[in-house]
Amino acid sequence: MLRRGMRAWALAAALAGAVVGSAAPAGADAGTDLAAGERAMTALDYRGAVTLFERVTTEQDATARELVHAYGALVRCHVVLGGENAARAAAIQLIELDPGARLAGGAIPPRVTRFFEDVRAEHRRTANATVTVRVPQTIEAGEVIEIVVASTAARRAVDDIQLFCMFGAGNRWTTVDLSLGRRGWVGRVRVPAGFSTDEGQFRYYAVAFAPSGTAIGGLGSSDDPMVVGHAPPTEPPPPPAATRPRSVRTDIVAPPPEDPRPSHVTPITGRWWFWTGLAAVLAGGIVAVVLVTDQGAPAREGGDGVYRLP
Repeated sequence: MLRRGMRAWALAAALAGAVVGSAAPAGADAGTDLAAGERAMTALDYRGAVTLFERVTTEQDATARELVHAYGALVRCHVVLGGENAARAAAIQLIELDPGARLAGGAIPPRVTRFFEDVRAEHRRTANATVTVRVPQTIEAGEVIEIVVASTAARRAVDDIQLFCMFGAGNRWTTVDLSLGRRGWVGRVRVPAGFSTDEGQFRYYAVAFAPSGTAIGGLGSSDDPMVVGHAPPTEPPPPPAATRPRSVRTDIVAPPPEDPRPSHVTPITGRWWFWTGLAAVLAGGIVAVVLVTDQGAPAREGGDGVYRLP
């Protein structure tokens, strides 16, 4: 009753044209504070508007759209009031929530727009929404399964989540309608008849969006989705390539045996006196056969080693 009474009080004040220049009553929700803050800006009460918009940023039930609205209005108020540091802090908060946000409202001074765009160009966004998806442990053909999608950013940044699923290979992606509840975004989808995780796979991925429609996080993708079911059989690895035996050369000829004679010994036929002596003997009608050893010594056989022809 107290909460309803306060809302009625705020509505009456609005109908009477009153301009709220101080904090709204305790317990007022984000929507009420946003409306009161806009009225304060219209009346050029920027300091009163700052109080109202800052309170919206602390509301636990404030949605992503309400937060984007509040931070955008704070940028405008602080620039007009000359508080550059406060305006920059509000602009950074807005970009972290929604990197595609634009300042909304009528009659926004050009210097406010330039300031915000300069901060956007300088700031490098660091926050991303982490998405988790919970699917049933068993997926039976023909039944309706419930899928719950949650995000670490909850309502503080995520305005919408889209879930896409595919039953089996070669089919098209199906968009699952989700509704926001206490457990997160909940959706239901019917499993096609004849589907079995033993023969096919259930694939899915999710994308989180900011109020501007900019994707700010997700789980998986169309090219690399999450998979539920048995992995498809894989081809066995190919056998190792056969190694060719090393070729053996057969054209190698063994070197000739070494001559056992000393290399410094000259054969008898190579001595000058052998041919000179032979010529003299033949001229005298006598053939003398001189037997020598490898060292040139006369042979012991045959007496004196000289034989006459008959």
